[in-house]
Amino acid sequence: MLTAIPSTRCLGHYSSPLGPLRLLWQTRPGEHTVVEGLYFEDHHPIPREVRERLQSSAPTHLPSPVADWLESYFESPIPAESMDLKLSGTDFQRRVWAQLTKIPLGQTRTYGDLARILGGIHLARAVGAAVARNPVSILVPCHRVRGSDGSLTGFAGGMERKRFLLRHEGVFA
Repeated sequence: MLTAIPSTRCLGHYSSPLGPLRLLWQTRPGEHTVVEGLYFEDHHPIPREVRERLQSSAPTHLPSPVADWLESYFESPIPAESMDLKLSGTDFQRRVWAQLTKIPLGQTRTYGDLARILGGIHLARAVGAAVARNPVSILVPCHRVRGSDGSLTGFAGGMERKRFLLRHEGVFA
């Protein structure tokens, strides 16, 4: 008989140059941390269940690997290692998010570029919807996506944060 190992879901805050970040993560006894969400203070859209948890939970200290990754990223946009993530979404959303992780630092792609990779330009709107629902901004770099004409388009953390992140990563925006 298999016994489930209980995990602990935690909420923490991080003071970044972009304002407070709220992080959700899971830990299991004797295991590493798995990040489930990273949200800006005024993040939009934010899933209802996440919003309720953020409003009702007292923050705890971030685990060292998460805090270290964020410190490293904001010092230099090339963090030492990637974070372990648990992304909840549809199969298509997870495919889109996987493509976002393949956009190199200092580069951008358009929604159309991603749609073509995922099956055809007709998927551009669906790609846009999936990008907008990325649960871990910065860690999965949805800020590296532009409109078809190269313009900056919506970002759940706001356009000023998107510009900051792109400049920080060496993209003139």
